[in-house]
Amino acid sequence: MLPREIQTEHWPDRTRYDLPRRPIGKLRWIGLVPIGFAVLFAQMPVRSLLSFAQRLAEGKGGAPELAFAAFLSLFLLAALVPFGLGLFMLAGRTRLVVHDKWIRVTELAGPFRYTRKLRFEDVDRLELRSGFSGEEATRQAAGALARFATLTARLRDGKQRLVLIGYPSDWLEPLAEELTGLMQLKGASVAVRKIEGQASSEAVPVEEKAGPPVGTRIVLTRQVNGLRVEVPPKGFRGNPGSMLGFGLFWCLFIGVFTFLARSAPWPTWLFLLVFWAVGLGMVFGAINFARRRFTIEVESDRVRVEQHGPFGSKSWVWDKSELAAVRADASGMKINNVPVLELQWLLAGGKKVGTLAGRTEAELQWIAAEVRQALNLPANSGMEASRKAGYR
Repeated sequence: MLPREIQTEHWPDRTRYDLPRRPIGKLRWIGLVPIGFAVLFAQMPVRSLLSFAQRLAEGKGGAPELAFAAFLSLFLLAALVPFGLGLFMLAGRTRLVVHDKWIRVTELAGPFRYTRKLRFEDVDRLELRSGFSGEEATRQAAGALARFATLTARLRDGKQRLVLIGYPSDWLEPLAEELTGLMQLKGASVAVRKIEGQASSEAVPVEEKAGPPVGTRIVLTRQVNGLRVEVPPKGFRGNPGSMLGFGLFWCLFIGVFTFLARSAPWPTWLFLLVFWAVGLGMVFGAINFARRRFTIEVESDRVRVEQHGPFGSKSWVWDKSELAAVRADASGMKINNVPVLELQWLLAGGKKVGTLAGRTEAELQWIAAEVRQALNLPANSGMEASRKAGYR
């Protein structure tokens, strides 16, 4: 049964669920941080625009200044993004509308609205993730976020889309069941999967899938006493291209701000240096992510992994006795709320080394299975297997 805090309205062609403001307590005041950033970000273009408006009123403005003012207005639009994010954290709530073939999710915070749609035919299942379970829940019960959960949609192409976040798990669990019931009544074969005990940044280990994926450019060569895997550069398609584009756009913004602040006192320059570092870090990180290549060689009972990129190379060499397991799993980093997978080498001492981050799940599972077969290793170490069995 849905909690009374969630208001529900039914019509013949749709059902609407209005959730209240997120009950996150004092954590909502974190929203003041992006709001403050937006105000600082917008103050210099606002001053320039006011100065231009004054000159225009005096009949002194020309076409070049008008074009520059139009360019500065883009900065004001960009400042609305962190400002809106801060409002969503301070006073945001969510509205769900279930139609015949899709769900519309709308985030509301004052005048700001953000809407996304999910088509039934694209959804494989809904996943409800709670923060803690078992003994860990007892130890962490005092934590501010221990009772909250996240509802996501796992799409048929393997991607993930956020549905609800920042609400208690005892609210989202009956709502998820009701959503899947409505979707099933409308012909969609959608189920709910409940995932507990994810206090760490790692996602649930991905399911085992072996075999060379269609269209892969990775070359795997079997040899007499092992195998060799050559992984070419990923290129700028997908996440690296998005990161590069955003980093260049960020640097363009900061470049204009640097020009406007050329006569500002030196503390302002220290402030700008931080933002330059963020922008350049994204640009160089995207280039390295897109252009690096890997070589994995398994020979007898030894593994050698080499990574070559535009900003340097590194290598790892392990004997079979040093490895406890090899698997494809979440790296702990997410892009658009989707975990970035990597090939993980679990060492006998408990250390974990991640490689090939960002390759597709099918490619990583294929390589992991081939390496395990060549070395006769499991996907999880014995210690991890025991720990997971204890959680169940």
